[in-house]
Amino acid sequence: KVMIVIKSIKKHEGFESKPYIDPLAYNSIPLDEYAIIKKNWNRLKVTFGYGFTFLTEPEAELVLKYRIAHIRIELEDKLPVFHRLSQNRQEVLIEMAYQLGVTGLLKFKNMIQALIGRNYDRASREMLDSRWARQTPERAKELANKMLKG
Repeated sequence: KVMIVIKSIKKHEGFESKPYIDPLAYNSIPLDEYAIIKKNWNRLKVTFGYGFTFLTEPEAELVLKYRIAHIRIELEDKLPVFHRLSQNRQEVLIEMAYQLGVTGLLKFKNMIQALIGRNYDRASREMLDSRWARQTPERAKELANKMLKG
């Protein structure tokens, strides 16, 4: 059941065993600073978690499963319509929350209103009419289509 959303997130996120600079970071960091960071990235000895410098793919999948479970719980709590959506539509919201955070997903107020009204065509359009869709257009199109078809 959870494997479908895991497969989709893996496809859209890709696997990296080591920390990397998010490609969208250049929008929030001055270009000259971004170039310096990128040039010196491998010498920075970046760590995360409990001193990790890398994760194996099986370790990353365990973390992914854990995060998906917690996102589901948070969505069930903060989005009353969530429980009555089809599994596919729930997975769309889980994946959006994985990428944007639950707080970011909850900013899609028009989409949420459309879901409450069972207007999945409008919900799909609202997804595509967003900054998120402009930043990750292929992912947004795929998820909007999944939302539409249910």
